[in-house]
Amino acid sequence: MLVRFIAAALISLSAVELALYRVTTRVHGESFGIFHGLLLALPLILGVVILVAAKPIARWLSEKLDE
Repeated sequence: MLVRFIAAALISLSAVELALYRVTTRVHGESFGIFHGLLLALPLILGVVILVAAKPIARWLSEKLDE
């Protein structure tokens, strides 16, 4: 459950950051920087990967904490 929460938090945080970056570039009349946008999207990609592999990650983390 904790792994899914962390994945959802990463996805939502990244989505908010991307939206805010898009709004600020539009308000200031600047162009949307692709490299900066990709950097802001990294947590979103990581969150999706964690969400897809949540069960194996949770199992691995549980085994590591049991040792």
